[in-house]
Amino acid sequence: MAGNKIGDKGAEALATALKTNASLRVLDLGGNDIGKEGAAALATALKTNASLRELNLAAVRVPFVTYEEIQVPYQEQGHSPRYRTL
Repeated sequence: MAGNKIGDKGAEALATALKTNASLRVLDLGGNDIGKEGAAALATALKTNASLRELNLAAVRVPFVTYEEIQVPYQEQGHSPRYRTL
């Protein structure tokens, strides 16, 4: 999914899928045009997704505070996923 310029709308669609996904382990969203709204949708989805272990948000224009929002659901579930952000 890297470099496809999915934007906030695409991230929101992915977030909807992530809420019920039980098999995806790695998601590379690097180089996409995801902003605060898309990242917030992903953060909400990650509260119920227990399968994703690695999320690449390299070269994404997400504010730092939103990165923290994305990480919190994992910590609450006792996971230590790998994040790659540049």
